[in-house]
Amino acid sequence: MVHLNYRDTDYRHYSDIIKPRLTELGIHHIRDRVTPKDIETQQKFKDLARLNIKSTLIIDPRGRLTPAKAVDIAKVMADLVEAIEGPNKWDIHPEFTYQGQTFPHGVREFQAELYTSINGRTQS
Repeated sequence: MVHLNYRDTDYRHYSDIIKPRLTELGIHHIRDRVTPKDIETQQKFKDLARLNIKSTLIIDPRGRLTPAKAVDIAKVMADLVEAIEGPNKWDIHPEFTYQGQTFPHGVREFQAELYTSINGRTQS
């Protein structure tokens, strides 16, 4: 997993360290969280896709990302997305909630809605 949006760490050196090292190592797949308003990180995903580095996008409601918005992001970034992954590490963060529910119920609800949204189905 990379953390392209961690601008207060060494990931802030995207152009001169991160991108060249990923290329040098022959990396073709990365995994990272995406948020709707973080256009800078979305641009990095697109930039890496031009180097044949595709992404698994972690979709997590912490960034106020709804399952429907996840579909919008996935459509815009379709040429670089290999997979969509639901919430990560909620089991160690009891303060995280989705629709008022903590782990595991909140994650289960979000994941079900995400699956439904990505697959274009309506929930029953």
